[in-house]
Amino acid sequence: MYYEEPDFLRVGMVIKMFRASKAITQMDLAKQIGVSQTHMSNIEHGRVAVNLRLLIKLANIFNCKLDDFFNPHDILGETEKQPEYDEEDVAVIMKMMQQLGRKK
Repeated sequence: MYYEEPDFLRVGMVIKMFRASKAITQMDLAKQIGVSQTHMSNIEHGRVAVNLRLLIKLANIFNCKLDDFFNPHDILGETEKQPEYDEEDVAVIMKMMQQLGRKK
């Protein structure tokens, strides 16, 4: 079996999407996993690699599998290659998800 190096930008975007879907602020999530807001921002922007300890904490908070951070198409139910999103796209998606979360 062969593993490729993770795309930490994609992992960060998945974390952002999970966070937005739960309507959790970046600061609150950072506190829950025991890191600074700056470090959380760096994780979400793919500037730093997220370690296994933090991924386990995040998986418990989001009630997901570790693999979901690396294979978001599995959780989205898509079999085709995921489209690439820039930061502006992610911001729009996050705002939409936050609005959906508030309507509940």
